[in-house]
Amino acid sequence: MADFLIMITTVDNQTSARRLSRSAVEASLAASGQVTGPIETTYRHLGEVSKGTEYQVTFRTTGDRREALEKHLVDNHPYD
Repeated sequence: MADFLIMITTVDNQTSARRLSRSAVEASLAASGQVTGPIETTYRHLGEVSKGTEYQVTFRTTGDRREALEKHLVDNHPYD
């Protein structure tokens, strides 16, 4: 039986969230990508605590696709 995983990331707008979700599913790296938001987030950046609005993307995938999905997210994510 395959290991099933949930991977989560956030992006700054709904368009980017939808694009990331769709591209991962089209590449067969995830069975699905769910976009949730907007959500309020608190984060530390450059030593300061800030808050903002983001969209969360939740991916359902398998253990054997985890590394490829992670690479896809790093390569296509709008954040540095």
